[in-house]
Amino acid sequence: EGLAGGDQAALLEERARECMLTNRPDEAIEARTRALAMRREQRDRLHEGINLRELARSMWNRSADPRAQEYARAAIEVLQTLPPGREMAMAFSVMAHLYLVGDDMAAAIEWGIRAIALAEKLDDAEALSHALNTVGTAGMRTQHDPLSLTKLEQSLAIALRHDLEEHAARAYNNLYIVSVLHRDYVRG
Repeated sequence: EGLAGGDQAALLEERARECMLTNRPDEAIEARTRALAMRREQRDRLHEGINLRELARSMWNRSADPRAQEYARAAIEVLQTLPPGREMAMAFSVMAHLYLVGDDMAAAIEWGIRAIALAEKLDDAEALSHALNTVGTAGMRTQHDPLSLTKLEQSLAIALRHDLEEHAARAYNNLYIVSVLHRDYVRG
């Protein structure tokens, strides 16, 4: 409590991240909500957008809460007031992921393509890996599509090359799921 506002918000954001990685979404949401309030008080639009985006992920992970999309849209609105950057690419990708898990493959691909385009322009490996994963998975959910499978494999390669463990795990998981879905047991 004795930390300066920015330092305290940063500590809460790191706590929220670790809580999400250890499957404690309620604690993640509580920490993110507190950090969001602090960032708004500081008028820090970048971190406000990041916290809204991460709240969207946490809300979905906790209980598939449909309010997750509201948080993702709010993140995009906030981040659009800033120059295009990696956080916007990640916000587009999170929106794509929310449509993927909500079974709207067309919207998942549409938002994912926006994320890929911005991530490539910015040369941002993390956003690119995340978005390729979502678009590839969405494509494979509708049909066995070699181009979609390639996107998933590219996502994994980027994650491994850049030591993005969370994204590598997600890519392995989705490669396994689509392999089982299409009865490609050799690959799975």
